[in-house]
Amino acid sequence: MNLNINLGGFNIRRKTTFYDIDVLASFLYVNREDLLKTNFSKIIISNITYKKIASPSCPKLIKESLNRLIDESFVKVEEIHIPSKTFDNYCFIMDYFNDKIISKSEAAALALAIKNKGMLACNDLSVFKECIDKYDLEHIGSADIILLSYQKKLISKDEALEIWNKMYSYRVPLPNKTFKEYLEYL
Repeated sequence: MNLNINLGGFNIRRKTTFYDIDVLASFLYVNREDLLKTNFSKIIISNITYKKIASPSCPKLIKESLNRLIDESFVKVEEIHIPSKTFDNYCFIMDYFNDKIISKSEAAALALAIKNKGMLACNDLSVFKECIDKYDLEHIGSADIILLSYQKKLISKDEALEIWNKMYSYRVPLPNKTFKEYLEYL
């Protein structure tokens, strides 16, 4: 289903969205996966992302919440097979960004988005800008999802401020210090 949504002056189509850890975890940290469920029909993560979240270094809250969303069939884990075009894209991305900071999870999300002509959910656009432009990918971040939820009246302004502040305290990379500043920026 292609649903056009006005998001702060530009349109995005609601399509299959491939998540890296940062956007997904930002909503799990603040216990607001309901906003993801309301705005997206399904979230897809790579097996590489899943393995990173399942590692001992990831907080238990994130692991448990993710596994619950997988059990509910809201989050799907997509395998990157060897050999495949997706794996080739993944290797190209890892090689291309070898001089910049990019994780295996970020590269896997990008490779899946390219393969499926999907939307990339990421918070650090500076890392992905070249590939997003090259492959004409749509993208969305935590700030966009909060704004979209506020515009759709799923949350009040006070709730948006609270969610933003909590994410900011967890060091989620948001474009502004406060939701109010973000609204003013738009």
